[in-house]
Amino acid sequence: MSARRTATLSALIGVLGCGGSQAGPTCRAPDAATAPADAADDGLVHVLVWNNAVTYGHQSRFTAIPLLQAQGPAHGIVFDTTYAHVSPVLPEGQADACSDPSVFTDAGLDRYDVVLFLNTTGLTLEGDGQGDTHRQALMDFVTTKGRGFVGTHSATDTYDTGWPWYTDFIGANFQAHSAAGTPGTATWATSGHPILTTADVPNPWNRDEEWYAFTRDPTASAIPGVTVLLDCTDTSNQFGTRPSAWVHDMPGGGRMFYTAFGHDVSAFQEQAVMDMIVAGIQWAAHRLD
Repeated sequence: MSARRTATLSALIGVLGCGGSQAGPTCRAPDAATAPADAADDGLVHVLVWNNAVTYGHQSRFTAIPLLQAQGPAHGIVFDTTYAHVSPVLPEGQADACSDPSVFTDAGLDRYDVVLFLNTTGLTLEGDGQGDTHRQALMDFVTTKGRGFVGTHSATDTYDTGWPWYTDFIGANFQAHSAAGTPGTATWATSGHPILTTADVPNPWNRDEEWYAFTRDPTASAIPGVTVLLDCTDTSNQFGTRPSAWVHDMPGGGRMFYTAFGHDVSAFQEQAVMDMIVAGIQWAAHRLD
């Protein structure tokens, strides 16, 4: 647990900015010629992949990317990794040394339908010292522009302090977890939601995972509109029955989908998990109703 709550030296460097020789990517804005163009009218779902980890770094934030990209063509989804940390793939637990959140501006996010927080942790938008701007841009993306957001696994271990809006937006913060690979069971908490039906989510769904428990029921959010999709139990018998996936229909038309699945790359290799994530992206992008 301490690894989730204590920033490493590399993480602290990332918050302060990237200088000198670092193990992570070069942290500078992409050239305008290589940055993706505004894609609002091409009919595809454009997803900004953001996987910066400031505290605990899940290796799956790298290794899931090609698996997600492989799903894109069949579903009309483009996963843009221009601003993501793609290589080198860091060891499990190691945080990123630096990041480039410069895309999180009003104009920068305009080209996307959905922002994907792929196993982010910590104060993930603060790496260039412009956190106020980046946080406001994400808020406006959802609440003013009515766009979409998808979070996997440790997206709830992101901004657990310092940004109350994010906690209410994503619904709850990570609190504890079972051991990785613990057998457990997820069951539908509601019926008829298009994510569950489109992805044909198993009910019950028996799988192995690092099962999360949270600081509260996400429906306790101060922002109304949360619907729990999946409840879970696991064989550690530590946490009882609690939510494991949910959505948030935000005031202003924005949509948020979160799943606690995804600790290890093996989760993303499960077709049922990938189908649910893809359906979550489509729903967040207002392609499913």
